[in-house]
Amino acid sequence: MYAGDRLMKVHERLGSWVAALPYGLIAAGAALRIAPHPANFAPIGAMALFGGATLSGAWAFAVPIAALLFSDAILGFYPGWIWVYGSFVLIVLIGRALRERRTAVRIAVAALGSSVLFFIVTNFGEWLGPL
Repeated sequence: MYAGDRLMKVHERLGSWVAALPYGLIAAGAALRIAPHPANFAPIGAMALFGGATLSGAWAFAVPIAALLFSDAILGFYPGWIWVYGSFVLIVLIGRALRERRTAVRIAVAALGSSVLFFIVTNFGEWLGPL
């Protein structure tokens, strides 16, 4: 067996694992949102930021939104849900800004900024009222 053949086999195994990553993130995000947890302490914001920074194409948006949809289908939808979903779309866009140059400081600023953005958007939506 040539070295190139061994490398191809490793690449094939890794490729199948990476292709399954978005589905695993969706399932984990939905499950962790449904499981008992402290108030406002679910991983969806982190998934949105991570997705924007690392996942390609529409997957970056689909992962957090799908996790929200699946968990809300079980937990129930609520007034103002559009503001929550919209804030996570904006957090994905913040993650996209991290794509080229990820440093610890940029990631920390993006994480704090994402939390503040979520707070502002959802509270503005609450103040404005349901659409």
